[in-house]
Amino acid sequence: MRDAEKAETILKAQILQGKYDLAEGKGEMFFDKLVAVFVKYGEINRIGWHNDKYTVEEIKRHNSLYD
Repeated sequence: MRDAEKAETILKAQILQGKYDLAEGKGEMFFDKLVAVFVKYGEINRIGWHNDKYTVEEIKRHNSLYD
């Protein structure tokens, strides 16, 4: 068990150091596109997706960048 914990610790350290470039090629996602993807996912997979949609609309309403 200790070997597994040691290996996990080493792997976490390597990830934090950026050794694996896990985010390479992901690009940026604008807030509006993120919202669209998030709400669409919620509509399909979550019972309470209406709450998510309301929360997003409130964030947009209170943030002057998205007027």
